[in-house]
Amino acid sequence: SLLVSTLGFLIVENGRFPASNFYPIRDVSHLYEYYTEVFVKVQSYRNLNYQFDGPSHARKSITTVLAIGEALRKDKMGIYSPELDTTPRLEEFISTNPDHFLVFADAIASACYTRVSVPSLLSVAPTVDFHEITKHPSIIRIAETAGLPVSIISNQKKSGMNDSFIAAYFEDASRRNYLSRSEFSYDERLVKELKAELDETQSTESMFILRLAGSHWPYAKTYPGETGHYSSEENVNYYLNSVRYNDSVMRQLVDLVMSVDYPVVMVYLSDHGEYLDDFGDGKFGHGFRKFITRFETDIPFFIICNDRFLAEYPNEHSRMKSHRSKKISLDNLSHTLLGLNGLFDSSYRAEYDLSSENFQETTRYLVDRKNKILKFEGIQFEGPASE
Repeated sequence: SLLVSTLGFLIVENGRFPASNFYPIRDVSHLYEYYTEVFVKVQSYRNLNYQFDGPSHARKSITTVLAIGEALRKDKMGIYSPELDTTPRLEEFISTNPDHFLVFADAIASACYTRVSVPSLLSVAPTVDFHEITKHPSIIRIAETAGLPVSIISNQKKSGMNDSFIAAYFEDASRRNYLSRSEFSYDERLVKELKAELDETQSTESMFILRLAGSHWPYAKTYPGETGHYSSEENVNYYLNSVRYNDSVMRQLVDLVMSVDYPVVMVYLSDHGEYLDDFGDGKFGHGFRKFITRFETDIPFFIICNDRFLAEYPNEHSRMKSHRSKKISLDNLSHTLLGLNGLFDSSYRAEYDLSSENFQETTRYLVDRKNKILKFEGIQFEGPASE
């Protein structure tokens, strides 16, 4: 208790000059936040007592695939910004299969950094309740408790070994495959691993969660060098090459989903965006600057449906298609997946489910770099991206 009291005293803000801004108090403050996240939250979530209480007859014969991108910025994708040549393969697919590919125009992350955004998108708790997130189950725990098997295929390392919050969520899955456990691998390996999983399970009711390395810094290392399209050695061009490589990986995943002879829906989104020296300060990354930008909060969000899904679930498809221009966030992801899989227990909220007839636009929230929860539409963002 003395340690906690001391740390609490050190991180208290005082007047115009917060004590937590200065060394060594700043570093103690960060250590305290890490301790809270890694130990307190992880143990609290592991101790959560949850039992699925939904009807078993509501289950749907649908396989869902969630592909979680990393630091991929919406306005750097050609499907959102036609002047860019960064998503030629996806655009080619959309041109011949417009009903199979639903692009959502206005989606935001719940934070500008992964340690908040990924747990948020996996939890049924809305962002406004983020500080109570350990009291709510993840979609993985709900699915597994209901008897729906979940497979994790991650091209990111298991952060903090057994003690990161994301790893604690992934523990609930019956199958976990960390591709980068010993060496780096490019994201296209996820395609091979997913195909092997689909061939092995032969089940029409499963959930797969893919975690991509995506477009995280250093950008030049996220794609094979020979695939580079933008040649000049600048960070922005390295980033654009990573986006174009992601396009190749996603097209392979789309083709795989389309080849399956039972209903499959794949949702792709990014955990957050990325700042690319947009205001000329020489900085690249996310969640580290004093001010939040829309470059970091606005994310790509799209849904791919195969032929069997369109044929057997036309109502769900029609509803999702009709909501493409609505204001959505990561809060919508978990409830949409629960709705598509027919996992309707007390944790499910139809107003967040894009496939539900009871879907509604809800107030969107953002967790800022000080862990304060803000109404998104009320934030004064820096620079022209807020206009």
